[in-house]
Amino acid sequence: MTDTEQIMTWLKEGEHETLDFKQTVKSPAKIAKNIVAFANKKGGIILIGVSDFGEIIGIDPEQERYIMQKAARDYCDPPVRLSFKEYHTAEATCLAVLVRPSGDDKVEALDEEGNRRVWVRYLDECVSDEEREAERQRQEQAATPVPIYTSNNEGLINYLKQHHTITIKQYQKLMDLPFHMAKKSLERLRHADILQRHRGKNYPYYSLKNT
Repeated sequence: MTDTEQIMTWLKEGEHETLDFKQTVKSPAKIAKNIVAFANKKGGIILIGVSDFGEIIGIDPEQERYIMQKAARDYCDPPVRLSFKEYHTAEATCLAVLVRPSGDDKVEALDEEGNRRVWVRYLDECVSDEEREAERQRQEQAATPVPIYTSNNEGLINYLKQHHTITIKQYQKLMDLPFHMAKKSLERLRHADILQRHRGKNYPYYSLKNT
């Protein structure tokens, strides 16, 4: 598989429990949270040089490598071992950072004030251990529904049958949701094989699957 093919495979998958996109890394303390979250679950890949919308931006791999190593060494306790691989496409260079699972030992992230916190990966987000436990308890009580209908009963499915495609921002406006919740809802519907995602020129869009 060529570098471009591998990048496109990851972009098609989208962010999930073992894959995260970062346009660039600026703060060792902030990225330590992501490293710890992967280490405390199944491990995963942080792909640097790609926006949240799946667009290839490109980066300086040496600069990104330096910040990631500093984060794993100075802001993770115990330190986390990372592996790096550069991927070169026609547009730019991306850096894939492999985070291995820590096993039975929990890893803590340190912020710039030295405060410690355990983070874990849940779906496509990093959540604290406390938040994950609260979410687990909520799920045991009742499944969290994905919002489908607006207050005036104009449903997403009916919208797509009429307009064929929808972007995250359009769905956000339709459902009156915060952007991150709109994105998560569409991705859950995609993983449930209800929607399929397409890579647009500037941002992704969604349509009904098998239509």
